[in-house]
Amino acid sequence: MSSELIHKIIQLYPIAEGVKFGERVTEGFLSHNYILASPTKKFFLKQYSEEYSWEILNDIHKVKFFFANSGIPVILPYEDINKGTIFEFKEKYFSLFPFAEGKILSREKLTKREFCNLGKLLAEVHILSREKLPIRIEREKGKWSKEKFLEKSKFILEKIKTIEKKTEFDKLTLSVLNKKFEIVMKNNLIAEDLGLTNDHLLHGDYHEKNVFFNDDGSVKYLFDWEKTCLGPRAFELARAIDLICLDGNYEKKNIDSAKWFLDGYMEIYPIKKDEFIKGMTYYFIKKAHSLWIETEHYINNTQRVDGFFQREFLMLSYYHENFDLLVNSIYGEKNY
Repeated sequence: MSSELIHKIIQLYPIAEGVKFGERVTEGFLSHNYILASPTKKFFLKQYSEEYSWEILNDIHKVKFFFANSGIPVILPYEDINKGTIFEFKEKYFSLFPFAEGKILSREKLTKREFCNLGKLLAEVHILSREKLPIRIEREKGKWSKEKFLEKSKFILEKIKTIEKKTEFDKLTLSVLNKKFEIVMKNNLIAEDLGLTNDHLLHGDYHEKNVFFNDDGSVKYLFDWEKTCLGPRAFELARAIDLICLDGNYEKKNIDSAKWFLDGYMEIYPIKKDEFIKGMTYYFIKKAHSLWIETEHYINNTQRVDGFFQREFLMLSYYHENFDLLVNSIYGEKNY
């Protein structure tokens, strides 16, 4: 971190007088994060990814302040001397936050209490849009396109063909693309057929790595709102259950975790089984059309998300063969 950036921070934020670079935070895919320290305080500096424009970042911050003012535990950025919460330095955007601490729990260490509380908090986020959208932002949950999938997957397959000595990742990619191709070609649904609309304000990336817990298992803070958007609540519920509870495993303990999560959600904001099924369907079909990991690896030449690929393959395979069983196992005979 340059001394020029440190000087800029001190100029903009008098509270950061005497601040020095502490350490780089390794977690996070959508930003570069740093811990800074002054003689009396610690701070969290977020450098946003180049993909975010000033307008998108302003929407993200607008969402953060809305939820914080509505009782959701959000860590808010400091205002600078110009009353702004985003600043530019050498064509990059930054925000300064208080340094927050809390308990971080990996998925395998979550108990029934934490799963239930995670479900409750997601419902509390969603219920604020129950009557109508509380604020407008530009980004909305995208739909799937068979044509775009076929075009890009063909391009990626051609790249793999040119690799003389294929790695295990290359071989896995061929298996994943074959599974995706099978699902995509059998699917005749378009997003509109499901009747789900972009009528809720979503966190966008809701999972246990984006929260701090209190000692009693409640959620202390919900952070990383960079993917916030307008979308169907049933989609975000389905995605959260898959990422937090199932994680590519479909044993009894994972199904039980999904039930606990859904029970917590239902306690705050009930969802009918029909809507739940539509959300799970939307998530599954959209996931089958997604080429995010393949694009990162073969087009953007980065391995930063390679570790998610095996889990994605397991998820697609299981959902494809056992979708009805999975939905019925999670939702059960709930009286809502």
